[in-house]
Amino acid sequence: MIDSTAIGEGIARSRKQNGMTQEDLAKMLNVTAQAVSKWEKGLSLPDISILPALGYVLSLSMNELLIVKAAPFNSTADSLIFSYDFTDSLLDHWEDAEFVPNYAGMPQTLKPALVDNKEAILIQSSDTPTCKRRGIASKETIALIPNTVVELSFKPLGDIDGIMELWLYDKTSSNAIRVAARGGNYGEDRQFISEVSGMELQQAHKCFHYNVWQTFHIEVKPHVTVISLLDADRRIIQSHYHSMTPNDLFQQYHLVISQELGYPNDSNDWHRKAYIESLKGYEKNNSRIIR
Repeated sequence: MIDSTAIGEGIARSRKQNGMTQEDLAKMLNVTAQAVSKWEKGLSLPDISILPALGYVLSLSMNELLIVKAAPFNSTADSLIFSYDFTDSLLDHWEDAEFVPNYAGMPQTLKPALVDNKEAILIQSSDTPTCKRRGIASKETIALIPNTVVELSFKPLGDIDGIMELWLYDKTSSNAIRVAARGGNYGEDRQFISEVSGMELQQAHKCFHYNVWQTFHIEVKPHVTVISLLDADRRIIQSHYHSMTPNDLFQQYHLVISQELGYPNDSNDWHRKAYIESLKGYEKNNSRIIR
């Protein structure tokens, strides 16, 4: 499935990084500025005959231009930075995330679970929920290097508030990359959210789903951070692009898993539950740099 919105965002981001206006790009491709505008808004796609020239002008490969799937970790080409098995090493590597904004002061309950024949953990708050966050954080800091990828695979249950959040968080500066999925008690207003400190919050509505596995995918390249939501087949459901270099944000970070619990309904306990399958980070050694 080709995501025209993600392709349009990628074209717009790369055009700006190359210092071009929509009119400049249109002239180079012999199309109208209105056509370029429609591509970038996700209203239409470039004709297949234009793709080679478009990729050349924007310094993008066809895979980067036609964003369809996120490549998985490749053990022969990529360097594994970390891979957490919560059921075995939770107490060794994690602590209460009391430094996360609006933290409610209580940890979450984390229990091993078998879901869809997959080893997973169940996240459930250990006290009466409030409209605040609570969570766990890695005890050790992790160095941020170009072409770093961080992924969290999770499965939200039922119709719930404040499903899941993944933060890359710097205690010293409070700078962070935050990615979240949020939904109302009755499945309304489902949102995929990405936020980078100092940059505008980006949201996409009704693009994540209950009761299915999905993945938060954060890729930090030298000149852009791409935050994506992937489906179980690693197809990109939605991507947000943030112009930044790693030096602009932080050099080291703590991983934080938390829930923004929303406003609970006493008759509905589902809003406190989600499953996590895996959390890992790796360096894409063969990543192409977007210039």
